[in-house]
Amino acid sequence: MSGAPAEPSPAVMARDAAPSSGWLTGCCLPCVASPFLDAALLLAPVCCGLSSYLGMERTQAANHNDLALWSLQHPGRGAGCPWYCGFGCGLPIGAVFRWWTYLDGSIPLTVNVEYGLFARSNGRTPYLRREAWFGKYFGFTGKLTLADGDRMDAMLEGAMDRGEYLGPHPLTNMPSFSDGSTSFPLALPSGHCPMNTGAHATFIAMFQRYFWNAEARARLAPDNEVARRAEAELATGFAAAVSLYERAPAKFAAGWSGRDLAFIDVYLTRLVFWGMLGVDIGAAGTPEYELAMWAQDKVNLGASYFTIYDVVPSRLVSLLGLNRDKLRRLHELVQGCDALRDFAPESSTDGWVDEREGRTAQMLVDDLNGASPRRVSKEEFVAQLVPVLIMAALQGPKTLGRTIASSHFGGIRTGRLASAEEEAYPLCPPPGFAFPYGSRAKLQLVVLETLRVNLPVYETVGKLAAPLSVADYAGRGPQTFPKGCPVLLSYPSTSASSEVYGDSALTFDPTAHAGGLQERLNGFNGVGTAGRRLCPGRDLSLEMLVSMLEVFGRVQRRQAAASAA
Repeated sequence: MSGAPAEPSPAVMARDAAPSSGWLTGCCLPCVASPFLDAALLLAPVCCGLSSYLGMERTQAANHNDLALWSLQHPGRGAGCPWYCGFGCGLPIGAVFRWWTYLDGSIPLTVNVEYGLFARSNGRTPYLRREAWFGKYFGFTGKLTLADGDRMDAMLEGAMDRGEYLGPHPLTNMPSFSDGSTSFPLALPSGHCPMNTGAHATFIAMFQRYFWNAEARARLAPDNEVARRAEAELATGFAAAVSLYERAPAKFAAGWSGRDLAFIDVYLTRLVFWGMLGVDIGAAGTPEYELAMWAQDKVNLGASYFTIYDVVPSRLVSLLGLNRDKLRRLHELVQGCDALRDFAPESSTDGWVDEREGRTAQMLVDDLNGASPRRVSKEEFVAQLVPVLIMAALQGPKTLGRTIASSHFGGIRTGRLASAEEEAYPLCPPPGFAFPYGSRAKLQLVVLETLRVNLPVYETVGKLAAPLSVADYAGRGPQTFPKGCPVLLSYPSTSASSEVYGDSALTFDPTAHAGGLQERLNGFNGVGTAGRRLCPGRDLSLEMLVSMLEVFGRVQRRQAAASAA
């Protein structure tokens, strides 16, 4: 891994301070063209085939490169435009322009999904297509996008100011505590940003202390009563789904991502609440069960962005039907959970560095910069934890669980406007894959390989800590981007990289890719088993998913024995 790139010289910065084209061609024309290209991209599949659609997407992406370049190199209030563009009254056209650039760059994310109304390709294809078209540096969602693995590693391993971004999406009005620090720790880790001085490091250490300890492991053990009930429920649901698929595979395929796999959602939600929090949500219909299933519902995830971060006024929240009462009850449930019964603020870093995770833990200690850990109260910790619970702990495992399970039901179909190469790239263990039942270590490699080929998280967004020069931006030659410029790290680029995974990078092979998986795995927002960006719930998720696969194996063995008899 190379070190962080050197800061460009003043001469280079002066040379690249403005795009090669002037305001008219560098800003005005791309801005005028963008709504027409966006509309064409949305409508193209109605009358176009694959080649025409890909040509239209490339044209829209090339125009966005110009739009993003101007926006990124002119971050001020006026966005580098003549004074009269603000109608002479100081209109902040810079903010309007940046929001428009973000929306323009988000169109491909909207249309290239593998489910729902569009079903055109797959969520990772916009990243991989742009890398193939434009190289290692290009514009996407209004951000400088890096597909260069070495520079990505340097940013992930070093200090990173995440700014106001959660994924590619800008958020506003995130709640702050009395010292002015922002609450959501996974949105702003490891850098000289307002919430730091050890907040992220403290959160990860406290997560390990309370939610992945000996008691949590015991709750997830096969002989635990709650875990045993959850596994029995999962086995019943899986057996019924297999039976349905065998009788009517076409019917099942049409709804595999919906209610037919809901038993996976229930199982993993039970284990998250039980294993992590020590809360048994009970049978369907109980208040705890209904609250937990509301929290894990993906329909509520979008609502939660607004509810958690208080972006919209309360009156509008009521009109939109966002249920603040359920969010309040979820806070109360977590506040009183068994896992936090002995909660106490961190007083020192004793125990942070251990043999198993020494490198990562030492990074966390280093993040404190000699200061003491953040002494957050229980209320503050829960305020940080609930967004993580809704957006990561409940969404991540069930999304990956459905992906793995789809191998038993014909696999995952790429949308109708994917190329032959994109269609051949696996999204899950291929149908007929021989799962290594009986070995938890090998099943864990299957989970990690599934995570590699079908990332639940496609990117991390941060801000440049210093100006950055690149040799070639999207075929437009050398460019320099200022300090504070938003940068998007393209994880699909490294997960499909032959430099990391060899010539078999585009195949599903857990054993062959095991070394690369441990060396550079961005799906858990970290690099391998170390790094400041490592997901604090990684081990918990792997434990649950391996247990799910073992249940599948037992069901299949029983079914095979019944058929043989």
